[in-house]
Amino acid sequence: MTSTESQVHSGSQAWFTSENTLTKDTLQLFLSSIEYAPEGVFIIAHDGGFFYVNEQACLSLGHHRDELMTFKLWDIDPDISQEAWNTLWQRFQKNKVPVHQVEAIHRRKDGSLFPVEISAKHLWLADADYHVAFVRDISDRKQAEESLHMYQFFMEHAPDAVFLMTIDGGFSYVNDKACRSLGYTRQELMGLKVWDIDPVFPKARWDTIIASKVDTVFTETLHRRKDGVVFPVEVSAKHLWLAEKDHHVAFVRDISERKQAEAAIQEREARFRSLFEKSADAILLLENGVFTDCNQAAIHMMRATDKSQFLSLHPSALSPAYQPDGRPSYEKAEEIIRATLEKGNNRFEWIHRRTDGEDFPVEVLLTTI
Repeated sequence: MTSTESQVHSGSQAWFTSENTLTKDTLQLFLSSIEYAPEGVFIIAHDGGFFYVNEQACLSLGHHRDELMTFKLWDIDPDISQEAWNTLWQRFQKNKVPVHQVEAIHRRKDGSLFPVEISAKHLWLADADYHVAFVRDISDRKQAEESLHMYQFFMEHAPDAVFLMTIDGGFSYVNDKACRSLGYTRQELMGLKVWDIDPVFPKARWDTIIASKVDTVFTETLHRRKDGVVFPVEVSAKHLWLAEKDHHVAFVRDISERKQAEAAIQEREARFRSLFEKSADAILLLENGVFTDCNQAAIHMMRATDKSQFLSLHPSALSPAYQPDGRPSYEKAEEIIRATLEKGNNRFEWIHRRTDGEDFPVEVLLTTI
């Protein structure tokens, strides 16, 4: 026998009397360990009644020990009936199941239900057999699992593509939208790297981002579908550290429609600007009572060298002090502007004054835009 084996053997002798039974102190230690265990302990008899319940069992159910000892198993477990318990007992006796674990529901004195995890064993003592169950309240764990499931559900069905990337640029998670937007199955996409789906994002750039540990990134880039079609995307990404591992999460939105709309707006603006600049009629833009822009025809009409000579001026500043009807130009211009804002457009005659001092008549169509 080795020294270590000798120590273990001699130490174990202190637990037993010469008749190979537990010493009184050891028995008291075992009883205290069961009574004050952090889990509920139930010793259940053949009829479903309780032979013993510990302190935690009473606390978890909100019953005094005297109350709980008068109950049957089905009084605290709403999912088990007396018939079901009898069937289970026969199965335990017949199969001699060593240990079984199961999740169940327990009901407190106030009627509230809570989930439990049960680790139980069927024991035989002399001519009687009992069922010993260690019961753990798993409310917190179930709540955490529920929250995790909820977040996973929301992430999986998010309207944007979601990519969780590892430090080597691979994908550890992609949601349904990511797969559909790129035309890959999940298994196919999980086998790719970032630069496989982004034609303008080389591996070297990924290595730079990882090395610099950039916290948050907002950018526009391109993604390439399985069929080779390239489309614009907006990326919102963040670097994360979890359990000493680096991860990169990216929310990606297809902005094809937005880009098309922007291009259409730019095209319309270009056409308007071309019409504005090339028109033979003088066109001036008025905002908050002053001129903000004009075309070349207006500059020529006013005999100005460039538009800076009358931008930010009120129309009356490019007019004589009085109009032909005797009204002050400023007062009449303000009245016409107010009327145009109400009606949407106004056509009238006016006397303007060129930069060289010459007065001349014009017909004006003033329109709100």
